[in-house]
Amino acid sequence: MHKLPSPGQIAQWACVAEVSAKKAGNVHPGQGGAFSDCDWESFVVSAMVCRPILDRVAELGVGQAVLAAVKATRDAVGVNTNLGMLLLLAPLCVTVEREALRGVLDGIDGDAMYKAIRLAKPGGLGTVDEGDVHDAGGLGREKDGERAKPQGAGHASGNAGGKAGGNVGGNAGGNVGGVMDAMRLAEARDGIAREYVNGFAGVFDFVARRLVERYDAGEALDRAIVRVHLELMARQPDTLIARKCGQGVADESARRAQKVLDCEAADFDREFVGFDAWLRADGHTRNPGTSADLIAAGLFVAMARGEITMPWRWDDAIEPTYELDDDENADGIAGGYDDDE
Repeated sequence: MHKLPSPGQIAQWACVAEVSAKKAGNVHPGQGGAFSDCDWESFVVSAMVCRPILDRVAELGVGQAVLAAVKATRDAVGVNTNLGMLLLLAPLCVTVEREALRGVLDGIDGDAMYKAIRLAKPGGLGTVDEGDVHDAGGLGREKDGERAKPQGAGHASGNAGGKAGGNVGGNAGGNVGGVMDAMRLAEARDGIAREYVNGFAGVFDFVARRLVERYDAGEALDRAIVRVHLELMARQPDTLIARKCGQGVADESARRAQKVLDCEAADFDREFVGFDAWLRADGHTRNPGTSADLIAAGLFVAMARGEITMPWRWDDAIEPTYELDDDENADGIAGGYDDDE
């Protein structure tokens, strides 16, 4: 009798598929896909070491599982590759039934979750008055006269593909209430927190649905991932970009993603390469990591429901062959907007 895949196995598949698709601005195995502090292998190894932990989420609890997985990741690869993904995948490893999932989210061990966020040191981790992850003081608004302070662009978690959790961490102080209280404080600035508050509506109703629609229409899985990642970026500005570069740059990234989607088919490679180059410029500071985390979660849901099954249809030829000329740059191709808006 065929044995059904375990939650940890599905999570590993989802993470590997996400990082293997050559998405704009993210780590992937193709030419130019590595970051200065991590590469495709870093993410694959991270998925491997987290698999047995994610198989035990129902036993350990979401908070303890995320903490254990963050520790295993740092021991294995030395950087934060997956905090945002873990925050999304751990509850889903308990259930993909939406009503039951809300109960899982309400029962998370906050202390363990906050320890995991502090250990991962996600990109753009700021300080806030209410529920700051570094202490129990305050109550969630930014300190008077200042924005939450982002980490430097060269910080490991900032360049490590995602991942998110920065403002979740900034608002996730111990003894300030439950995890959901912290997520409500952070939802306006953090895409992962928003999913917790809305019951993973974006993961279920947009990401998983669109991935399945494109895959069912005959598209290879990596092509579907690349396209839905662009759709997601255009639909909601990436909050990792916003935390690291400001909301204006995040809004600009959304407009550029839409410009790629709107172009004629014959121009897609050219527009995509230009957009990808813009995202990767300046040390990958415009890395759309939160969007990548949501893709991984959507893949998990589709795979757990049996809507996308192994073996996948995969198209290794997806990497665009268009090369920028010497007198071209990212702004000249996918540009047309001001970063200062």
